[in-house]
Amino acid sequence: MASHQTVPRRAELTLAKYVRSPQPTIFDVGANWGQSYRQFRALFPLAEIWSFEPDPDMYARLKEITAADPRAHPVALAVGREDGAATLYRNNRADTNSLAPICADSVWAREIQAHQRDAVDVKIVTLDSYCEREKIDHIDFAKFDIQGFEPDALKGAQELLKARRIDLLQLELIPAAFYGRTTTFSDVECWLLPHGYRLMTINRIVTDDEGLVRACDVLYGLERSDLN
Repeated sequence: MASHQTVPRRAELTLAKYVRSPQPTIFDVGANWGQSYRQFRALFPLAEIWSFEPDPDMYARLKEITAADPRAHPVALAVGREDGAATLYRNNRADTNSLAPICADSVWAREIQAHQRDAVDVKIVTLDSYCEREKIDHIDFAKFDIQGFEPDALKGAQELLKARRIDLLQLELIPAAFYGRTTTFSDVECWLLPHGYRLMTINRIVTDDEGLVRACDVLYGLERSDLN
């Protein structure tokens, strides 16, 4: 799950290397209260940053933090495979909020004492429909930290990916059974590899005491000479 240290030092170096535009368009999908927004703004002072956060409480904080930034665009929507609505399960740790309920009896949930607090109805949008509506032609970098729903977001961005209109994507994978679903490399690569994307690096790995991977952040980019 998200530690919300989504852009640690290694990832900062990676982004500084591969995001070439001085005024990149950045999509922060699963923005929480704005931790990643602050890191992206420090890295790219002229970036247009679109921050998607469906939790009303977190969105209120995000909107407050970005209020004085004309290049910040907070969006009170979840991102998924189709436009519509869903239930957002909110936990005692906001960084574990998800469209899937946590498995409270999992080892990981017990270790961090995670439990569901309540649930709210939220609206969902696909990146394809959102970019069409907002007339956004190109995304330099998209970060997805949406607690197991990264494959759904990629399914809803197939037109963008097919047209190679997203250069770089960072995705959180959670192979551990913390939620009612897991995400692995194959779950996201089936939506990425056919359109010319490849794994570039792994920026963060969370393991248990036995060394088993619980979560990791992976970076994918287009097979292009200027991204290698």
